[in-house]
Amino acid sequence: MPLYFRSRMPATLGLCFLTNDVDAEDAAQMTHEIDIYKELRRTLRGAAGSLLTGQADGSLGPAWDVFQLSASGNREAVVSAFQRDSAVEAFTVRPIGLRPLATYQVISVDGGVLGEAIGAELMATGISVVGSSYSAAHILVLKQTRTPD
Repeated sequence: MPLYFRSRMPATLGLCFLTNDVDAEDAAQMTHEIDIYKELRRTLRGAAGSLLTGQADGSLGPAWDVFQLSASGNREAVVSAFQRDSAVEAFTVRPIGLRPLATYQVISVDGGVLGEAIGAELMATGISVVGSSYSAAHILVLKQTRTPD
């Protein structure tokens, strides 16, 4: 279900389901994915996007398709990573344009808080994203928690 809702078109949520055919478990998963989108909406509304991997196409392209949306002022970013090749189990995502000395909390919408690091470290060493049986669509939120003194 997450792969259906986590669009490669940033800030877009739009699907059509016949609700008579949706059981309670699927309805709960849909509600969860819509809640994720609502939480990210504020950041996505005025964000600028950047590809973090090569351009994906129908048959070729990177094993992971990754893009970043950054809110004005680079205080918050949303990184979406789509696993295209199940043989490549992990990928290091290197966000761009973060404030080098600011501290960011890294949050996975599926796994919760992953940790904190300064922007320079995140941009240089990156964040490891590992394939999951839950979904091939991963969303990371980078929230600035502290600014340098």
